[in-house]
Amino acid sequence: MQIKSLPNHYLLYSIIFLFSLLFIPKTIAQVVNGTTGKATTWSAPLTWTNGVPTTGANVLVNHFLSIDQNIRVEGGNYIINKRISGKANKPYSLTIDKSGNMQGIFLLNASAYFYGDLVVKNGGILRISDGDTLVVGSALFENNSKIEVAPKGVLIVNGNVTNENNSNMIMINGKLTINGSFVGGNGAAIIGRGLVTTTGSAMNEGTSTIFESNSDCLTGPCSYSPTITSVVEIASENDFISDVYVFDLIGNSIFVSNDQMKKNEVREKISGRAGLYLLRYTLNNKVVTEKILK
Repeated sequence: MQIKSLPNHYLLYSIIFLFSLLFIPKTIAQVVNGTTGKATTWSAPLTWTNGVPTTGANVLVNHFLSIDQNIRVEGGNYIINKRISGKANKPYSLTIDKSGNMQGIFLLNASAYFYGDLVVKNGGILRISDGDTLVVGSALFENNSKIEVAPKGVLIVNGNVTNENNSNMIMINGKLTINGSFVGGNGAAIIGRGLVTTTGSAMNEGTSTIFESNSDCLTGPCSYSPTITSVVEIASENDFISDVYVFDLIGNSIFVSNDQMKKNEVREKISGRAGLYLLRYTLNNKVVTEKILK
């Protein structure tokens, strides 16, 4: 591997902040369009309670479906709870995009086999849940796309992967398996605690990193995994913490403070709210992240 020097300020991405942007709930508050079980192909109107999904639709798949068309998520929430599958000899693409100010979300709680190209555009969110697999052809991650592969989740790309300039919200806690080459644009980053492998080369242009490594791998196969140096201690309720950030599960900031305070005082600051939140803080010179329930 070829080693390149990084600017001094380029040290760590805030993993919990990115994770909070990527984390998607497993249910949709209002299901606009669900599967009926009356048909098994994506393009059949009888498959759906409200016809074949269009721009802005919220979609819930609870039955096995055959993929027989390109699928484009635009400004809606797609939750896939049952396997969907195309054919390797007839690939279809998956594009995840926003519509206006509405993000497009594709949450995979089962396995999906597209074989065609994957494009996650600016404002698109892809999450592959624990133990599930997505298979595609080549893949393009645009700047401001958000991707999370959960532990034991797998994204298999049977082609090349491009992570565009400044696309730094790609979290791999499971596996990204690339049967081809990888190019990361300047300022791009893959973070997390998983594994990235390629059969071809892996090139990090400029300050691009994979698990904080800026190394190039000129000839495949290549493999990247994070270096974990220590186990981080979680603060007790009466411990003093600093650099406190509280986010909800879609990335909205709830409380921010640079002052030192007890952990239980943070709970008091959000006492009027209920639900699950993400808390990031500094304890003993280490950045700690955890979920808190109010």
